[in-house]
Amino acid sequence: MTKKFSVVVVVPTRNSGKTLRACLQSVVSQTYPCELWVVDNNSSDDTLPIAQSFTPHVHTVGPERSTQRNFGAFTSRSSFILFVDSDMVLSSDVVADCVALNCDAVIIREIFHGKGFWSRCKCLEKSLYFGTGDGEAPRFFTRSVFVALEGYDERLIGTEDIDLCKRVKRGGYSLCYSHSFIHHSDDDSTFFRILKKRYYYALTLQRYLDNNVSESSSEARFIRPAFVYHWRMLAKDPVHAFGLFVMRIFEGVAVVYGLYRGKHMNDVSRDVDLLYGK
Repeated sequence: MTKKFSVVVVVPTRNSGKTLRACLQSVVSQTYPCELWVVDNNSSDDTLPIAQSFTPHVHTVGPERSTQRNFGAFTSRSSFILFVDSDMVLSSDVVADCVALNCDAVIIREIFHGKGFWSRCKCLEKSLYFGTGDGEAPRFFTRSVFVALEGYDERLIGTEDIDLCKRVKRGGYSLCYSHSFIHHSDDDSTFFRILKKRYYYALTLQRYLDNNVSESSSEARFIRPAFVYHWRMLAKDPVHAFGLFVMRIFEGVAVVYGLYRGKHMNDVSRDVDLLYGK
């Protein structure tokens, strides 16, 4: 008899060989049993053999993360869905905690780790958002709610998770915070890579803004609400806080250029190799 799981963990990958083994090991080591699906976007490294050593559910789907996630979610049949990135390591009780909360969607605390000055600046910024309602998104959903919301908007790149969070709130669904946590590695965030990612995400940003007019006004501010709410965290690390604000100035330029390019491109996915350094 085939064992049935009430939770599926969907991991989208692309050339994730450096971090994938630790990620998948943390999934299969959960105290709450779950099914693991890896959905790959045409990796050219050892991602596929690593994934196949952990699960028979390894699929190749593209061209972007939203499509990969939706494929795993809609093709599998579990009652709950957890989306995990390939550079994450879960604490052993993440799945059990999310199920026990009995919420429609759960935002899981992420502890960011980075090497190098700019990577630590980006980690500091990401750490500011948790618990503020600003710039954060759930990773765990009941299947019924995920299906009712039609999953991630596959026309968005980079903002699809925040967009889905806003739709959860507009739909009146319950949104909770986890007690468990995820370790998130951000070691590859050089200054140039951060700007490339911001440009690439901005290619579809106008669509996201049009979809969320009333809720997205604060996101355009240089000083976001989360920065004010967690000002003490910035004060405790003034060197990286200064770097964060310098970085945001250049990110703003990258966003403006990405918005401009996005309006004049028929297929933004053709720039995907720029993001992945090819």
